[in-house]
Amino acid sequence: MDNFSLLFSLPETLHISIAIIVAKTGAAQQCPLIVSGKRGMILAFNTHVLRATSVEYPALHPNFFNEDSKFRAFVFRCVLSGNLKACYLESLRLAITYGALEASAQLLRNIVSPDQ
Repeated sequence: MDNFSLLFSLPETLHISIAIIVAKTGAAQQCPLIVSGKRGMILAFNTHVLRATSVEYPALHPNFFNEDSKFRAFVFRCVLSGNLKACYLESLRLAITYGALEASAQLLRNIVSPDQ
């Protein structure tokens, strides 16, 4: 049995709810789930979980957003899921790194606020 056998013995909706709570505390807190195995990785990369993931820590370390960063794939998944902060930070990266103002603005236009 894996370290998360108790978690996976619960109904799937609870898996996601618990993973979202963990994700809101920070992206780094998802690492044990990601490395725990296939089921943990699938749960950590669930769109709803990625959308809720706090990217505060990576935001304090902008090199995590660089294209050569090992963390980049995770950040990009957050962007694709519609994580508002990740999209905002990615738009800044595009504008600053490449001067891609139109691409940056388009990314920001694609963000849908949670109340809509």
